[in-house]
Amino acid sequence: MKKSETANAKLALFQERCKEYFPENYQEFLALCQEESTSGFFLNLKKGNKTDLLKEIDFSYQEYELNENCYYHNCDHIGRSIAYELGLIYPQEPSASVPISLLNLDNIKIAVDMCAAPGGKSCQLLSKISDEAHVICNDVSFVRAKSIVNNCERMGFDPYICSLETSFLASKLEESADLVILDAPCSGEGMIRKDSSILKDYSLANILACTKRQKSLLDDAYTIANNDSYILYCTCTYAKEENEENTAYFLNKYPDLSLVKEKKLSFLDASEGQYMALFYKGGKKKTLNFSYLKQSNISLPIKGNYYTYEYKQRYYVSKKPLYDYNLPMLRYGYLAKSENYEHALFRNNQLELDCLKKELNDEEYRKYIGGQELKTDLEDGLILLTYHGYNLGQGKVSKGRIKNKYPKGLRRLL
Repeated sequence: MKKSETANAKLALFQERCKEYFPENYQEFLALCQEESTSGFFLNLKKGNKTDLLKEIDFSYQEYELNENCYYHNCDHIGRSIAYELGLIYPQEPSASVPISLLNLDNIKIAVDMCAAPGGKSCQLLSKISDEAHVICNDVSFVRAKSIVNNCERMGFDPYICSLETSFLASKLEESADLVILDAPCSGEGMIRKDSSILKDYSLANILACTKRQKSLLDDAYTIANNDSYILYCTCTYAKEENEENTAYFLNKYPDLSLVKEKKLSFLDASEGQYMALFYKGGKKKTLNFSYLKQSNISLPIKGNYYTYEYKQRYYVSKKPLYDYNLPMLRYGYLAKSENYEHALFRNNQLELDCLKKELNDEEYRKYIGGQELKTDLEDGLILLTYHGYNLGQGKVSKGRIKNKYPKGLRRLL
């Protein structure tokens, strides 16, 4: 079969299935398939209140009615905006922000995001959950797990981050989490407007392969969940095999599960595709037996009480004592120091640094982001640089100059 014939066959299969998904709105759905995909962002509520954060956004945006902290935008350069640079926003397709907004996070002490990369749902969770909660973000791909590290560092968050097979994660975290998030790998039907290449691999065989894998992941999620806890299952596909049928499978297999909420969004909802099911796992909550990490005695330029830890020749800092999950981690709290003080220490949302501080003006901000040194009349020493009142990064004052310590990989000309 020629490539064009194969592509036409895949498109026809997609359209045939969508006619089953949306029988009453099929023609409208087909028309919407030809429109531009939606783009959005949510606010980092750990950086400030909604009113103040919105003042920092220098591009047009519109409210998204399904999530009060998420907005549509049409900005082509959102990753170069001041709000992005300062960690005040996270770009995320609007419908993908809905699942976390369904959660009541008041009594969540341990949360696990099993397939977290690049970190959207994790960062949204971290922007809302108590600072006392322990959040573990995992992705089996090491490269993708590094993107969680980068995004959490930019946003000022301090979760545990790891890159492990979910079956191994489940064996170590059995019945420990108050919340498990499974944003499962899927066939991606709901993202076709955003990524037309999804049709290249589109087939019933691929849908069934995804379904099988998702069942295994759901089993791991059940293992990780404590009694009296919640499991949030999400996909970005319309396929019933991966959504409603997997939900039915999950409920039938585990009698102590009940369905709290179920929702499916599509192009018809002025968004891309997103399916979500929130489960409650009943029973009496089991007592955890995790010990705490052994503390180090390193001194850091931080005011108040804090905890420090050494892991693989790096030093981490946290406002709360950290559990030892006996797992290989990419991050344990804020990375504070290796050979020198780390960028993450100066982007944190919780710690008050005990060092010099300077608020940059617009010209100084542009120079600093570009990697240039700055003039100053401050005394020599370590310095925290802020912009619009938000932590930006570090420098070192020496003889009237601020040596630029902004990571080279983040520098750019404005």
